[in-house]
Amino acid sequence: MRPRRRALPSLHPGAEHTCALILELDRLCVDYGRFRALHEMTLSFQGGAMGLLGPNGAGKSTMIRCILGMLRPAAGSGRVLGLDIHRDGAEIRRSVGYMSERDSFPQHLNAVQWLTFLGELSGLTLVDARTRAHECLWFAGLEEARYRAVETFSVGMKQRVKLAAALVHGPKLVFLDEPTNGLDPAGRRQMLELCRALNQQHGIHTILASHLLPDVEFVCSQVMVMSKGRLRAYGPIADLKRSERKAFVVRVAGSMERFRAEVAQRGASSSEPDRRGTIVEPPGDAGSEFVFAAARAAGVAVLELSALQRSLEEVFLDSLRAGELADSGAAR
Repeated sequence: MRPRRRALPSLHPGAEHTCALILELDRLCVDYGRFRALHEMTLSFQGGAMGLLGPNGAGKSTMIRCILGMLRPAAGSGRVLGLDIHRDGAEIRRSVGYMSERDSFPQHLNAVQWLTFLGELSGLTLVDARTRAHECLWFAGLEEARYRAVETFSVGMKQRVKLAAALVHGPKLVFLDEPTNGLDPAGRRQMLELCRALNQQHGIHTILASHLLPDVEFVCSQVMVMSKGRLRAYGPIADLKRSERKAFVVRVAGSMERFRAEVAQRGASSSEPDRRGTIVEPPGDAGSEFVFAAARAAGVAVLELSALQRSLEEVFLDSLRAGELADSGAAR
């Protein structure tokens, strides 16, 4: 039987993080020559697990690299764990983990040697770095391969060793850039479970950058949507999914045709049934009582009733469309 994964103990258990905001950006801009890749990014992240959504080229990786001090901002400011991104780059990188989208592995080093080296680079003693390397590889499910050369790992193993490398120095915040790239369904599920455990089980604040909506929804409770280097939407996923329409998803036992006819006779609209059920939009200020009254009159029973919510895909696409409209209006 496979042993249970160990927890990820803090290297400094007595030093609790007290900063009110985990990440704060104020009109942050990044340029590549004459091309502006990030436009006045402003947000406040209080902690937890946040998804960073956007199509390829949206600016997700650019924002992360700027926050970590790998790119110099053209304008604006930012603070990470209370540290200034202009002045405190080295300290930020000691406190933050980063799982890059791209592979970058040393030749011939095994996994323990690689993670120990990274731990020492971050300021750990050799003993602490080696202990932490074993703990992180165990967490990532690589304990049996820890003495193999990393260059011989499969794609899924390389993704997991990159996750372990992002955790080896005991970060309070970790950025995960496309962590499921190239993984098969089983490997993808395992990686997502590890990512979700970081915040839910180990209290590590997590920012997951991806263009895969199901990955973000599985791991995160908050999301920000980017396109063309601009912030398009930001907030708790549950709030963003809440529909502006006052409508209900209804499933009934009995004739759906009679129920829909009764709904129409009472001055309301309903959709064709789909896998969710029938969407009923009551008139005026009417609420769920309208649905039950129509069902009684039609001689059917209400099996399920829930408030209509948008899918995360609808949130994402609506945000992109709104952004395109805003961009075209500003260009006129």
